[in-house]
Amino acid sequence: MTVIAALLFPGWELLDVQGPYAVLAKAAALSNQTASPSQQPRFVVVAETTAKPVHSSAHFPVLADYDYKSCPQVDLLLIPGGPGTLHYARDSALLTFVRKQSEAATYVASICTGSSILAEAGLLARRKATTNKALYSMQTQYGGGAIEWIHKARYVVDGKFMTASGVSAGLDLGFELARLLFGDGAAQKVANATGYTPLSDGEDPFATLHKKGGGLGSALYFHAAELLATSITKQGTDSLGKPYFTPLGAPPLPFPPFTIARPHAVTVFLLPGFDALDIAMIGEACFGLERSHKMELVAVGHNEAGKDEEIDKDRLIVGGGDATSSAISPFARIVRVQCDRSVNNRTAVFPQSQTPQVGGKAPAAGAGLFSSGTSSSNVVILPSVPESKTTDIFANPDSPPAVILQAIMDAKTNNSGATVLACGDLFAYKLRELGVVDDQAIKAYESDSRWGRAGTCFIAKSGVTAVTPMLTIVNEQAGLAATKSAAMKLEICPRLLPEGVVLS
Repeated sequence: MTVIAALLFPGWELLDVQGPYAVLAKAAALSNQTASPSQQPRFVVVAETTAKPVHSSAHFPVLADYDYKSCPQVDLLLIPGGPGTLHYARDSALLTFVRKQSEAATYVASICTGSSILAEAGLLARRKATTNKALYSMQTQYGGGAIEWIHKARYVVDGKFMTASGVSAGLDLGFELARLLFGDGAAQKVANATGYTPLSDGEDPFATLHKKGGGLGSALYFHAAELLATSITKQGTDSLGKPYFTPLGAPPLPFPPFTIARPHAVTVFLLPGFDALDIAMIGEACFGLERSHKMELVAVGHNEAGKDEEIDKDRLIVGGGDATSSAISPFARIVRVQCDRSVNNRTAVFPQSQTPQVGGKAPAAGAGLFSSGTSSSNVVILPSVPESKTTDIFANPDSPPAVILQAIMDAKTNNSGATVLACGDLFAYKLRELGVVDDQAIKAYESDSRWGRAGTCFIAKSGVTAVTPMLTIVNEQAGLAATKSAAMKLEICPRLLPEGVVLS
């Protein structure tokens, strides 16, 4: 049995690990349809502790399956980057775990600034590697100078060790890993299904957008970052259970930024089996809205695994993974996410007591779907979910999924003017049936572009495609500068940019 592990630490970058992790789950589902459970790959999450969720740089808290001591030997270890690497590239317990696992692992892969962890663990010495291009000068200071850094590479394979450039480059490395683990055919099927053409190892457009740099300025920048890193303590929690990092001698800083009170909301409804790749692409693009929107994750219905995954009466852990698998596939639930609130019946869909407060004030009665703001500035995200052959999740008009769609289209509430991004066939064709989107939007959805819109309702095929309409939403709500900033942070493939957005 192949064990594929994602290593998480506070401040990990969402797409860095969820991108390749989801690609590999989809490839595993395609290539292991007839395999017995004992022969199917296992996907696990490992962190310093399993007692509490590990927060990403976007608002996406994940529960680990194993801690460093209990984790079995893995065959593939995925190491993300993110702001947390400033601290965890120097964390002795994490580095010891990585070194130990690397001894017997078949492959060890880092994405983005995760290269600093491999470098500081001494595993890239006398090897070729690459890293995030925006932070290239700083990142190449790690490892003591014994590494052959390659600026132009999208990703580098040197023996069992693999390193990818910034953020979305993890997708490209993910497809290379899918090819190695599950074969060319499975990797190509996933590329077709997700609407993505992987970039090759030597094809990084951001190598020209971000110059190589170096010299005295680079050294000073690195040492300044080192001073910052030494002032950061490990993650704590405030009285409300929200995570923060505490610089010594300063008050707690909210972390991640999407948990800070804002005038508007991005509300993400997570049903069991939600597609992790949808969430990863959309979540990263949402950074273009971080100055104006707060993100909330809402668990829809009880997790099918039962009460053992309840956090408390208001919070649920929802499992997601590959929504193109069947609802009962083990690959449909490879990551467990802690939500901010949950809904499991009509009366609880918009409970006043569970609606987050903004600026110390609770929303007015009847405010509806969102935690704050006017409907025209709020955004609703519906990631794709597996289609069940036996159950129609919309059959019961009182079910949370049905009520959510009714609320989106109900002109009597302030929800009807919100921007909606729904992913996958289940939601797209149901929205057409309800008259929320028209035939023209469906035609675009079924075309090579893989997404369409009717007014402020966007529909997108499951997979990588959702990043384009999400960046379109950012462009319309926050402007071109915010859109370019989000795209540059993503280091996104230029083919996925919205029309009229050019990076330079």
